[in-house]
Amino acid sequence: MDTIRWSASAILVAGLGIIGASGILARDDDGEKEKTDEKAKPAERVVVDKATIVFDDGDTFRAGDRDIRVLGVDTPETIHEDHGIFVNQPGGPEASAFTKKAIEEATEVVLLIGRKDRYGRTLGHVYLDGELLAVKLIAAGHGYETISKYGENGFPEEAAKIREAAKTAPKPTFEKPWNWRRKNQKREKKGEKKPEKKDETEKKLAEPKSGDEKKKPDEGADPK
Repeated sequence: MDTIRWSASAILVAGLGIIGASGILARDDDGEKEKTDEKAKPAERVVVDKATIVFDDGDTFRAGDRDIRVLGVDTPETIHEDHGIFVNQPGGPEASAFTKKAIEEATEVVLLIGRKDRYGRTLGHVYLDGELLAVKLIAAGHGYETISKYGENGFPEEAAKIREAAKTAPKPTFEKPWNWRRKNQKREKKGEKKPEKKDETEKKLAEPKSGDEKKKPDEGADPK
């Protein structure tokens, strides 16, 4: 019996050792894997020049040379044909307008910089006059909190604020964006050709077929 107990304990310890060595993996908002047992490094804080901001949707915008993906919240999608989204998700334009107005009305916009995702975007938290943009979106019913789904991403303090805001926030009237994307996002299949643009298709249709070339103008006549 003692031998059996010792063997079970050894297996458990070995298993924990493997987990500790490899790190527990979690996915962030973009499906990237992150080791959550690593000590978080102090995040860089940057004051954003509002004049450099180009708005995209409720949780994404460009600031200078950075594409920013706001952590902790997922807002409904808007049209992004390059990403296979050809229609607005209900609530998408409203969330985009909310973020634009909130940033424009803020006196100070501070970015707490995290790592980059697989698309090259900077993942981070955005503070507007000391308040998290993610919290504002959730409190107004324009987004779902994503901490419970994707983890803290190295920002425990911000994650706690977002979780707390979600407890009292109104339930969004739209479908969870990650579920909506699964059903509506068109992903290009391997080897599949992209459809030709309308102007190129019309140009090809207007071209004369073989053996049906335009007649040359008579010699001496002025071509029109």
